[in-house]
Amino acid sequence: MYVYALCVRCGYQWEIVAKRNNLKAKCDSCKATRKEKITYGDEICFPWSGDFDEDDRPMLKGELYLPGYRLCKHRDCTNVNHIAPFN
Repeated sequence: MYVYALCVRCGYQWEIVAKRNNLKAKCDSCKATRKEKITYGDEICFPWSGDFDEDDRPMLKGELYLPGYRLCKHRDCTNVNHIAPFN
């Protein structure tokens, strides 16, 4: 049986074989790279350390990673609290 896991760090969802202890895990990107935390005043941003498109937006496997408008104005931020959907 397959279910969706949710990355506890970035919010990315992917399909996995169901187990009780792996529904909340880190995605491959979050496990493979050491994420830095950057503080701008009161805001905490997590910069992307993977591929980028021509507009410097994060890409994962050829698709936009966490698509949306960055409220913090940093195009590479992966803090899900800083991302609003495109209209």
